[in-house]
Amino acid sequence: MGAAVDYARWASAKQATMEAIDGAVLAGARMLQINTNDPSGAIAVAQNYYTQTMAGRMPLAGNAITFSTVNSGSGMTASGDAAMKTTFLQIVGINSLPVLSSNATKFPIATLSGGSSLGSNLEVAMMLDITGSMCDDGVGPCTTGAKIDALKAAANNLVNIVVQSNQSVHTSRVAVVPFSTRVRVGPDNGGATLMKSLTNLDSTWSGWYKMCTASTGSGASETGGNWACTAYATQQYSNWPVLPC
Repeated sequence: MGAAVDYARWASAKQATMEAIDGAVLAGARMLQINTNDPSGAIAVAQNYYTQTMAGRMPLAGNAITFSTVNSGSGMTASGDAAMKTTFLQIVGINSLPVLSSNATKFPIATLSGGSSLGSNLEVAMMLDITGSMCDDGVGPCTTGAKIDALKAAANNLVNIVVQSNQSVHTSRVAVVPFSTRVRVGPDNGGATLMKSLTNLDSTWSGWYKMCTASTGSGASETGGNWACTAYATQQYSNWPVLPC
């Protein structure tokens, strides 16, 4: 039972450490892309990212992970050793378990693409959370706020990193998938071509619809204010603009 507990802690520590290294290598490569003449600055960014990410996580008995540039300064990688201090296994003389080893671990490498000799075709999909939890009030909806603004900036940065201005040698593109109940593809009565392609719906609608003819209170809707409908009437509409969602 003690060995099982220590093994679970070891597996968790290994995953957390590798995730931190992955992020650090990408952060360092991003700095190489911004300033190819400052490899030491990129290494410092990677090391700082790793240190901050690991702070507060499971403490390691040994944590000698370092970062360096590869491929003539066009890439970033990591190396080193890390171990986890055991608890129950110390009873049988096993004081630590290796989490990462420079001799056995395959460390990630992030390489910049560009020119005819480097890079490859690339497609990236981003799923972006735009639900109420991203709003300052935690309810939403919102178009601005600390979380949603940071999301916009991060998404823009990733698009600028992935999508190369020169598509003659390698192609790159990004798909954006909003995590929401609906997606607006254009203004009211707009986006007809995309609406038809995605949903087979037209941008206008004609038919009979039950509308509220009398109400009490105030507010944007029954759920968004002190508002209630007291009478309805069925009316015919022609070419009613459809919300392109």
